[in-house]
Amino acid sequence: MTTTDIFLDKYRELEVAVRYAYKLGKYESAVSFLKKQKAFEKYSADIDYISDIRNLLSHNRKIIGEYAVQPSEQVLHFMDALINAVNGRKRCRDVAIKVDKILKKNLSGKVSDTMKIMNARNFSHVPIVDNRRVIGVFSRNSIFSFVADNGFDALSKNPALTFNDIKDYLKLDGREREEYLFIKNTLFLDELEDLLDEMSKKGRKVGLIFLTKNGSREDSIMGMLTPWAARKS
Repeated sequence: MTTTDIFLDKYRELEVAVRYAYKLGKYESAVSFLKKQKAFEKYSADIDYISDIRNLLSHNRKIIGEYAVQPSEQVLHFMDALINAVNGRKRCRDVAIKVDKILKKNLSGKVSDTMKIMNARNFSHVPIVDNRRVIGVFSRNSIFSFVADNGFDALSKNPALTFNDIKDYLKLDGREREEYLFIKNTLFLDELEDLLDEMSKKGRKVGLIFLTKNGSREDSIMGMLTPWAARKS
């Protein structure tokens, strides 16, 4: 088998991998679709190049029984890298903080004790849970809003303050400075990045991302991501 035959086989393998991974329709161009994806944009020129090679080899006759072009080993290695990258797309659950590792509190938890932990570990958010469901988020913005509404000595005067006492400042909806996402545990990481990009373009800031079975806040929490971690993974 010549390197040209190997190249054409790998090109078909790449098409199959892209169609399966991204659930493309029968008549969509798999390779053209791939180069437009955020994770592969930096390779778009190289993807165009292998597409041109494939078209040359597929749509032109052989000369005395041989292909006019023999792709190099470097091209074949690049094809392998593309195929592996498509087949190995990370899911959000692969990089998320597992539920048993998340610092979380229930409504009976003490605000002051949690603030000390947050300060020591440089945490900006702590989910509030009830029966493994996220029902609120305690953040630095929560503290700011509570103090702004109740006075600078509101915390020192109430050392036994619990999250139930300040639950109006823990709501998942209607937060002025940020919002919280609930996504499916199986969502691909690059799909989440695209979603975050779209939200950012609309001026929407995400504080935390929670992973559940169906992407619903009614489900038990399975993991958690920060927007920063999602983009850096």
